[in-house]
Amino acid sequence: MLLTHPVPPLRPVVLVARAGTATVGIAKIVVLRCLDAVVFKAIATSATFPFYLQGTLGSDALLVQQ
Repeated sequence: MLLTHPVPPLRPVVLVARAGTATVGIAKIVVLRCLDAVVFKAIATSATFPFYLQGTLGSDALLVQQ
């Protein structure tokens, strides 16, 4: 098989994990969409929620631990 494009970044990780030399897991994450920028910023910068927030997904979605 001849590659005409660079290997996607995830492919080598998957191949190494499949070979058993790396540990890969899947987490349960909820995507919380906040279409109001004020609400998004309030939640994203809140001192109350940092334990639950796992990151952002673009400018209108938060990744929340279940």
